[in-house]
Amino acid sequence: MRKCVKKITVSLMILMITAFSVISASADSSCVINGNLKAKVGDKVTYNLYIADVPEKVEDLQIEITYNGDCLEAIDKSVKYPDGGSSVYNTKIEGRVLFNSANGIEGWDFKEKTLLLGVSFNVKSGGESDIKQYIQCMDYLSNSQSVDSYVLTTEYLVNDKVVEEGKPPIVDENGQGGNFVNYDNGKGEKNGGKNPVGGDGAYGGQANNGNDANNGNAGNADNGNDGNNNGNNNADNNVNNGNNANNNAGNGNVVGQEATANAGGETSTTATTVVLTNSSGVAITTPDGKQATWTDSKNMWRNIGIVAGALAVVACIVITVIIRKKKSENSKENNSER
Repeated sequence: MRKCVKKITVSLMILMITAFSVISASADSSCVINGNLKAKVGDKVTYNLYIADVPEKVEDLQIEITYNGDCLEAIDKSVKYPDGGSSVYNTKIEGRVLFNSANGIEGWDFKEKTLLLGVSFNVKSGGESDIKQYIQCMDYLSNSQSVDSYVLTTEYLVNDKVVEEGKPPIVDENGQGGNFVNYDNGKGEKNGGKNPVGGDGAYGGQANNGNDANNGNAGNADNGNDGNNNGNNNADNNVNNGNNANNNAGNGNVVGQEATANAGGETSTTATTVVLTNSSGVAITTPDGKQATWTDSKNMWRNIGIVAGALAVVACIVITVIIRKKKSENSKENNSER
């Protein structure tokens, strides 16, 4: 009898351990999205960001999607965005999807609900991941001012089946750059936006408070420098150690002069670095997340040409004076001989 009880007890313990292991394995193989959506390892999760109620046409877009790269992996060919314009995106940076697009001729009409950006992910391991968005730039075509009336909503699909829709997107609280104001209820300032999120100003201090720029991390005037930003958007001055940069935060304004010379003064070069911006002055990022700039190394040859031209003019004047002087002396000698 005791043997039977022992066998039954051992069997029950084995069953309990097995059941617990199965439950644990099942939990470990699921990725929880935004705290309430579950997807298993191997599933495909799709995130769609929609926009509506924009009163005028839009000329440009700059958006970043962030996620947990340990749990999800962005599918490169899955990225969807509005037709028209010139677009570029990058899914190769783990945990981030970067998107830029410009349509300055025709513009986009977002009065009706329209897909703004969509991307799919493979679930590669169990865990948790919020999928967040941060819009850095979205401007009106008519005046290049930041869009301030809009409604953003999301749609989530697991293996192409809708599991949630209609909710405002989660805004990345660490999002930076641009002059677009992101509100946590997915609406614009003029149609009910509440609680601005993110925007410490990696590209010039937008601060996302809907009012002014705080000059953030870029555009600082360090060590007595004069960094006069107009507080409109993203001129990354990099004004350090006595440089004077009076930026207008506009389309590709000069943001710094770099002059280098060796100790002996034998060589000297001057290069002008320009931040590439869109029509409203918002700095453009490259697909790898870096700020796009352009350096004009030809300034050195331009300066050399100017100096050479000036020297040539001076030389011509000197030679002319010498020739005239000699002619005058020869003329006087001839007259004296006569």
